[in-house]
Amino acid sequence: MRRLCLGHHRFSELVERGNCFHCTVSILDIDHFKKYNDGYGHEFGDFVLKEFSQQSRDRLSEKTIFARIGGEEFCIVAYFGSAETATDELQEALDLVRDMQL
Repeated sequence: MRRLCLGHHRFSELVERGNCFHCTVSILDIDHFKKYNDGYGHEFGDFVLKEFSQQSRDRLSEKTIFARIGGEEFCIVAYFGSAETATDELQEALDLVRDMQL
């Protein structure tokens, strides 16, 4: 929940600047997370969430807000460039994270 609050804070700063802008919002979740979390234990699940978050964050622009919504669900808000640019960046990050070995 803390990451969501940090994301909210950054969004609020942008709005307060008074500049109009567009953004692209994406919602992600980790497929089959519950099965692995239950099967290998919650410590392993926490490790997966942290690795996923770090790997995703490392591959996204610093101008992109990456926040955990809850469980294995995440929100990405890209507030720069076009929807196509945001989609390309997100797809590249997803491709790299998909191949992660844990």
